[in-house]
Amino acid sequence: MAEDGVRLRATVTLNLPDEKTARAVASATSVDNPRRGLSQRARGRTVELRASAASARSLRETLDDWLRCATAAAEAARRAR
Repeated sequence: MAEDGVRLRATVTLNLPDEKTARAVASATSVDNPRRGLSQRARGRTVELRASAASARSLRETLDDWLRCATAAAEAARRAR
């Protein structure tokens, strides 16, 4: 576990096949009221998530959840073509 006041950080960048897929992934994974330490942006074919948490377990769970949603959204966008 991180020391008091220390936050662990991770950045995940997805380079998707096209802008349409990136927009679909960004829309599906966006959060209306993001909690502290979580931000996302989409630019061109890229979607980036920045996350931080007080523990490795919490950070891992956040990344796992986001990546599952992003994978499902990218697959749905691919099938919709």
